[in-house]
Amino acid sequence: MSTMQQKSILRLISSPQNIALLTVLAALLSFVSYRAWQEYLIYQVNELTELFPTAAGGASEVVISWDDYATNEDGYQVVRRAEEEQGYDLIASLPLNSTDYTDSEILPEGEYCYRIAAYNQAGKSYSDDACVWVDDPAAATDPTTTTTITSQFSGRPGRIKLDGREFYSFKSNYPYNSDYTMEEVTDLNFDINAGLLKFKDSGAYRFKEQGEELDRGFAKFKFNDKNNVTFSLQGYGKRQVATLYLSLGVWGLEGGDAALHIQAGEMSHLITLPTLDTWHYATVDISFDEYTPVTITPLGRHKGKSAIRVAGIIFTEANTE
Repeated sequence: MSTMQQKSILRLISSPQNIALLTVLAALLSFVSYRAWQEYLIYQVNELTELFPTAAGGASEVVISWDDYATNEDGYQVVRRAEEEQGYDLIASLPLNSTDYTDSEILPEGEYCYRIAAYNQAGKSYSDDACVWVDDPAAATDPTTTTTITSQFSGRPGRIKLDGREFYSFKSNYPYNSDYTMEEVTDLNFDINAGLLKFKDSGAYRFKEQGEELDRGFAKFKFNDKNNVTFSLQGYGKRQVATLYLSLGVWGLEGGDAALHIQAGEMSHLITLPTLDTWHYATVDISFDEYTPVTITPLGRHKGKSAIRVAGIIFTEANTE
C-alpha cells in the first residue's frame, strides 16, 4: 500500500462523521456484551428447591424456597399462575439475596405454578416453573383426618416430669419408659448440609422420672433450609399424641422468612417466630393412629447463632394393647 493510500484511509477514519459512527458501534457492542455478561452472572438456571402447601389461621398458603446463586442481582421477582390461567402474574418483588416467599393470596382446592427471576439493569433470568396442589385447610379440622398438628409457644421448660410416660431423646436416640405405650419413634435421620450437627447437655430441657434425671439437652443444627430432621411415628390403630419439645431462634432477618415447616404424613404446619434475636420455646402436638413420617425443615438461610434445637418427644396416651 502506497503512502498516499495510507493517508487517504487515515483521513477517512478520522473524519468527524466516521468517528461518531465508530463511537456508537463501540458503545452498542459494549452494551450487548455487558448485558450478556450480566445475564450470565445472574443465574443460568434458577431452581425452585421447595414448595410447601400449608395452612395458617384457616387460610391456605404456599411457602416457596430457592437457591440464591446470583452474584449481582438487584432483587428477585415471584410470578404465579393458577391452573386455568395461561400467563403469569407478578405477585412479589423481593430484595437481593432473598431465598423464600410465602404466598397467602390463594384459594384452596387448586393447583398453582410459580417461577422466580433474578433481575438487574441488564434484564431478568427466570426459573423453570414448579407447580403444587393446595388442599382445603378445613380438612385439618375433619374428625376423620388421621393426623393433626398443633403448636404453641411456652416459657423455658427446664424440668419436665414424665410421670411414667414414654419419652424419646433426640440427643441420645433412646426411648425411656418404653412399656408405657406400643407407639414408638423410628428412623431418626439428621440431613445436615449447612453447618454442623451438635448434641448439647443443657438445663433448658431436663426430663425426670420420680425425681431422677433420665436425660437432658438437645440436638442442634443451623437455621437453614438445607437442613432437616426426619423420623417416623409408629402407630398401631389407636389414637396417640406425640408432644415434640423444641426451641428455635433467629438473629437478624437477612436470610428470609423466620419460620419452621413441619410435615407429618399428609398434614403441614408452619411455626413463625413472633420476634427475633432470642430463643423461642415451643411444643408441637402430633395426633396420629398409624405409621406417620415426620419432616422438620427451617425456612430461610440465617447466619450466626440462628438454630433449631430438638430435645425430645413424649407420648401422652397409655396404649399397651
